[in-house]
Amino acid sequence: MRGYKVLYRINGKLVSKADRRLAFPAVVGQVLRMPLPGIFLSTSEKYVLDYYSDGPDAEYEDPGMEEVLLTLEFSPADILRGNLTDDDPEAAVRSARVVAIETTSATASSRRGNPAPVSRKPKPKPKPKKVLSLQAHRNKLAHENRKKINKIKNAYMAAMWSLGYEPLRTKKGGVNARSLNMLNDIAGHLYDALEVTAERRGNPSDVVSLDAFRAARTRAPLEAKLVEAFGLIARRIHGIDPETPEAQAAMKFAANLLIDGHAKGWFQGP
Repeated sequence: MRGYKVLYRINGKLVSKADRRLAFPAVVGQVLRMPLPGIFLSTSEKYVLDYYSDGPDAEYEDPGMEEVLLTLEFSPADILRGNLTDDDPEAAVRSARVVAIETTSATASSRRGNPAPVSRKPKPKPKPKKVLSLQAHRNKLAHENRKKINKIKNAYMAAMWSLGYEPLRTKKGGVNARSLNMLNDIAGHLYDALEVTAERRGNPSDVVSLDAFRAARTRAPLEAKLVEAFGLIARRIHGIDPETPEAQAAMKFAANLLIDGHAKGWFQGP
């Protein structure tokens, strides 16, 4: 099967939009593989360009950076999640071979350069506006706010690294993908939780045992340090008031994920 995906090409390398650390040689014929959940793609070129392209008027600070459309070939047996029979066909695959690489600006130009012949028939009635599925709506919002989201998530990641929480290393010295994804998930949780502005109702407090109380006292300074770092980012970059009960709950939850994750050996910590 053939599918399509939009990436950046920076100085001769294909770079993931979601994670700039994922880079591959811009070579036709190579087989791409990405850490779980895999390579997200669609069998609809139009869908990919509508929801994942920065558009023909996009400008980039790096002069060696451009957006490209990949044509990929994959086996249905390699599909990990998603459904290609939906109105908004999208799936994640284990691996895919690069068939073609072209700039999205060239793709848009070719479409504009071949206008349909003028017809003298009466214009058909406009079709009802398509209602996006929940997933397509999320994709559209993610596309429109991609740069903002990545900037904020990267700030939380940088804070975690500066405080000593880093992904585990493989025996060869590389980054453990699962460990890195866990840190990414914590940064994503902070972004998602602090974006919510609706009023939340907290659950009743659990009864805390004496042992749990003593353990909490020993980790309280560390939790406070993490919450303080997240609060600075929330205010300066995210534009969120970190003093609200909702923000405090989200930041404490993320801080405890870091503390517990390090204790369980999910990633390195101070």
